[in-house]
Amino acid sequence: MANYKKILLSKLFPVLVLSVFLLSACSNKNSPASGEVLDFPLDDKGYPKNNLALVNGKTYPMDLARKVHTSSEIEVKIDKGRDELEISLPQYLPINTWSLEEETYLDVTSYSKIAYPIKKENMLEGPSPNVQNFKIQLLEGEGTDLVFKWANVNEADKLFKDKQEDYLLKIILRD
Repeated sequence: MANYKKILLSKLFPVLVLSVFLLSACSNKNSPASGEVLDFPLDDKGYPKNNLALVNGKTYPMDLARKVHTSSEIEVKIDKGRDELEISLPQYLPINTWSLEEETYLDVTSYSKIAYPIKKENMLEGPSPNVQNFKIQLLEGEGTDLVFKWANVNEADKLFKDKQEDYLLKIILRD
């Protein structure tokens, strides 16, 4: 009986160890190293800069951290022949998220939240290392306005028009 247990453990133990290694190697969540690379500007501690929006790789200023219940407009010129728009917005605070107005007649082809790795010595209480990334299919020849609200997660279940935003961002698309 002792030999049976010894043989069983000698065969089962390596399989269990290998399984643990495989599972831990495949669990890299939403970090830039997990396949999706986003070149969002970072501050000196490694957090995404909260005063910038990234649209098609170009940075635009916004005033997310300074005031509450404020808004800004960004005018973006769309290149001819371009059919997709990529908008990346810093989450800044873990209790707030960005949402896109539902009445916009565009197709959101991809949404992701990317978490930038922060070194332990640079971790701060409060700011979020996340960037929300929206990829939107554009309608040809139509200028459009995109409206984003940065609101508390408690507002997530509400309709866009009913959300009490902390920040309103309007992106005006021009041909």
